[in-house]
Formats: sequence, C-alpha cells, structure tokens
Amino acid sequence: MAGHSKWDNIKYKKQAEDAKRGKLFTKLSNAITTAVKKGGGVPDPSSNPALRLAIEKAKAANMPKDKIKKAVDRALGVGGDNLSNVVYECYGPGGVAILIKCSTDNKNRLATQVRTVLNKYNLSLGEKGSASYIFNKEMKPSFTIPLEPSLRDKLNNLISDLSDIEDVSNIVHNAE
Repeated sequence: MAGHSKWDNIKYKKQAEDAKRGKLFTKLSNAITTAVKKGGGVPDPSSNPALRLAIEKAKAANMPKDKIKKAVDRALGVGGDNLSNVVYECYGPGGVAILIKCSTDNKNRLATQVRTVLNKYNLSLGEKGSASYIFNKEMKPSFTIPLEPSLRDKLNNLISDLSDIEDVSNIVHNAE
C-alpha cells in the first residue's frame, strides 16, 4: 500500500492549490502597487478608483488584509523593494507585434524568464521601439495582421506561456 495514504493525496492537492493562490496573490499585489503609483502615490481607495478596484479584486480572491497593506506600502516605498514597470517587445508567429507589460522587483530575473519562453518558440526580444510604434497610448494597434489557424495556435500557446510568468501583467498583439 505504499503511496496510498490519505495524507499524501491531501498534501499534493494542497500544494497545487497553494501554488495557484500564491501566483494569483502576486498578480493582485502587483496590480495594487501599480494602482497606487499611477494614482500619484495616493493610498486612499476612496480617491483612487484604480486602487479601489484592485483592492476589491484582491478581497474577492480572499487575499489577507496584511498582504494588501504590504502591497500599498511597497508602492509608497515603505517596504524596501520597489516594483518597476517594464515593457518587452518582440515579433511573434506570422510577424505579429507583441508587447509584454510587466511589473517586477527584479528585472534581471524577469528578462531571463521572458527570454526562456521566447527561445522555446524560436523568437527573441526586440529593441526598445521595435514593435511599440504599432500601438497607440491605449495599447490599440494601428493595423492588424490576419493569421492562418496554425500560426494563431502558436500565438495562443506563446501568450499562454508568457501569462504563466507571475510578473507579467498584460500582453498585447496586433493579430486579427
């Protein structure tokens, strides 16, 4: 009966659930920190609608109050580690321009993670401005590129793999 104990089954399920919650909490924490910074450093949800929305999403996901407070403090520079916003640019399958928006406390780690995913698809990071000229300030493309189904599948797989990186907050492309 080796490997059939009830505790082992519970332990593995709990580990998987905890990993998912941790990833979600990291994304929500980054959203709260970004909302405080974009709101001019105002930590008051009543006068910062983006922060209020981010906190409501965090509470809906049962994020503890101390983690929410820690995210706000980090945006104000109290916690010690500051998040910085980074945008990576590349061209994906079929010549589709891709912008990868991230919030991270460690740019080197994030760059390595993004490069690893891009290398898996035989892609590489572009220089600053190489793909961003296609998008306006609202991140809407000025033109779109039609893709055949096989390239569309590759693009969707790429976006899925990039979304698995916990510091990635948004991915925008100009495919139809």
